[in-house]
Amino acid sequence: MANLLGLDIGGTNIRVGLVTDKGEMLDFYKTRTEAERGVEGVIDRIVDAINVLRSRNPNRQISGIGIGIAGILRPKEGIVCFSPNLPGWKDINLHKILRKRLEIPIWIENDANLIALGEAWLGAGKDIENFILLTLGTGVGGGIVYKGRLFTGETSGAEMGHLKIEPEGELCLCGRRGCLETYASAAWLIRRAEKRLDAGMPSILDRSGLDAKGMFLAARQGDILSEHLFRKAGWALGIAIANLLNILGFTTVIIGGGVSNAWDAFIGTLKYTLMSELLSVFYSEVRVLRSRLGDMAGIFGACYLAKQNLGI
Repeated sequence: MANLLGLDIGGTNIRVGLVTDKGEMLDFYKTRTEAERGVEGVIDRIVDAINVLRSRNPNRQISGIGIGIAGILRPKEGIVCFSPNLPGWKDINLHKILRKRLEIPIWIENDANLIALGEAWLGAGKDIENFILLTLGTGVGGGIVYKGRLFTGETSGAEMGHLKIEPEGELCLCGRRGCLETYASAAWLIRRAEKRLDAGMPSILDRSGLDAKGMFLAARQGDILSEHLFRKAGWALGIAIANLLNILGFTTVIIGGGVSNAWDAFIGTLKYTLMSELLSVFYSEVRVLRSRLGDMAGIFGACYLAKQNLGI
């Protein structure tokens, strides 16, 4: 039985899991990223986190390591072109640097892609050959699994959060207008709620402690503002998903991330929009599923990436 390490490198935390090739989590470790220390400082933190699990499991040889990072990557070369969570990371050949220090096979991918791969291995996508995954968190990410493997281009790709929904919509942080992320991410749901509250729209929401969970609870209590914003999110997701299914001809979509906890508040509008926007796929054939692995999906996906590349 082979042992694998999966890493999720975030702006706040580095999370590492020791997982068998059968999908059993043996050990887990989390530590601060300390992104302010710059590229070399963060790389030191990554190596230290890996060595913590190796030292705690001295009798378990590590066959391979998978690493997930948010941003634009060139996975084939192991290069992080840009990461919004890691200041100063531009065109960093992380693979080359880590291989010199660890001497273990390493593969690097976009974090949302690895969430999709994790769900394919052990989650909602198990035994489904082709599917699209959307993860709704602070932003919106996504991944495509085709014939059981991660589909990527020359770069990490699958920037589904920046599919254009409204050409003249709000200005996204990416510099473009009307992106899916401006409707369906936690950060933008909160931002839109604050704007409506400032404009005097009646609501039971408390502006001082506003978060996506509170908005969902308010929607369940019949709060008009919260219901409106989640319906808007469902509408935008329906358009984005319909476009993806029309292009790819897939019939399965998996939705995860923190905002997916508000499932009941947006899924009705999402399905209604999907029904009217689909063209190349019959609505009756489409499955919209919730993810199963929660915030561990990326770690399992990183391990599965290593497993697939090792051929074990």
